[in-house]
Amino acid sequence: MRSMRELAGTAVVVLGGSTSNGATPIGAAVVAALRESGARVLLGDVEPDERVTGGVRFARTDLTDDTQVAACLKRAVDELGSLDVVVNLGGGLSAPGADRFHWLDSFNAGVVSAAIAARAAHPHLRAAGGAIVNLTSDGIVRRSRWLAPVGKAALVELTRAIAADFAEDGIRVNSVSPAWTWSEVLDQFTGGSGQEPAGTGRGTPFHPLGRVADPAEVAEVVLFLCSPASAFITGSDWAVAGGYTSVNAVGGTGLSGTGS
Repeated sequence: MRSMRELAGTAVVVLGGSTSNGATPIGAAVVAALRESGARVLLGDVEPDERVTGGVRFARTDLTDDTQVAACLKRAVDELGSLDVVVNLGGGLSAPGADRFHWLDSFNAGVVSAAIAARAAHPHLRAAGGAIVNLTSDGIVRRSRWLAPVGKAALVELTRAIAADFAEDGIRVNSVSPAWTWSEVLDQFTGGSGQEPAGTGRGTPFHPLGRVADPAEVAEVVLFLCSPASAFITGSDWAVAGGYTSVNAVGGTGLSGTGS
């Protein structure tokens, strides 16, 4: 496995992956995995957090500001010598708001930002024959929520469109869709202790593998899609879902069933 995921010297920009409380578990795991594999990482986000350590550079970047996004990517080229990979961890709103401004804000933060970042990264990645990895979600199969699942479904389709357009320049574009992924907040919310990453709360029965994902498992798939081992993979969405999507989970709390 080590040779497959070796990224020594690769210049990677990670966009987003935090909340007002700091890095998300997936955001932290992705940066840690990249650093462990030898990648040189520049983090673009609104505020520095615990990920900015161990050689990780930081560029203050509002992902909804086109100028700041372009500047972040150029800084990577200037300081790291190239830009080989962009990992987009930004996302839209997950609140159940139904007003027009909720929709516009959610799509602007998630889908539009990913499109703008891809366009800005294109000339740099073309020189490197690089890759883009977008973080999406299994939420595309849950019909009871609006903003987050619709935005993530749009991001999956956008990933395919970018992949088709960028393929002639040797740029691969894929997405990763985690199902429920452990965090202390999720574990406590679903009845766990906040101490066990595998969890024993409400989330686990809806995954045929019997547990929620560990953030490091999501990061491993992101790492694979960044690496030369995935050289013939583009336009694909990778579900890190423990079988969640296979059981047609459609209920508001993730209840699964075998029917339509």
